[in-house]
Amino acid sequence: MKIFSLIVALVTFHLAHAQFQDSAPPQQWVIDPDSFLTQEQNEETTALIKEVYSKDSSGIFLLIVKEISSDIGSYTKKYFQQWNLNQAGMGRTVLFVYVYGQHGLRIEASDDALLILGKQYLRDILTYTVNPRMRKRQDYLGIYKGLDLIGKKFIAN
Repeated sequence: MKIFSLIVALVTFHLAHAQFQDSAPPQQWVIDPDSFLTQEQNEETTALIKEVYSKDSSGIFLLIVKEISSDIGSYTKKYFQQWNLNQAGMGRTVLFVYVYGQHGLRIEASDDALLILGKQYLRDILTYTVNPRMRKRQDYLGIYKGLDLIGKKFIAN
């Protein structure tokens, strides 16, 4: 049974790793399993993220889920590590997570991304750009503007 569990874990890890390693850009920039975003919003966000990638190869990923069973910090770090977003060759990567059913927001950035963006800049994006729009029930606009600010800073540097 332990061997079977180990094999399942290895296959799962390989599939998650392959999704981002085997393609450039990754197959999905926006991961929204519950379709929180409309089709138009998804396309608009994907286009924004692809533009940043094509200009300087920085990877920005948006993960939107309804709810999670752990705290958002642990959840975000888990996927950031599982997808190897801080590994050599991935470059400047950012994972933006929004848990809409629990109003959770988190941005995780690779070491290379933090050299450009800085932790305070990412906090400011959440505090002064994303959160005020969410309080007005403009969730998508807040997310989009936050991603746009990250992308512009990447491109400028």
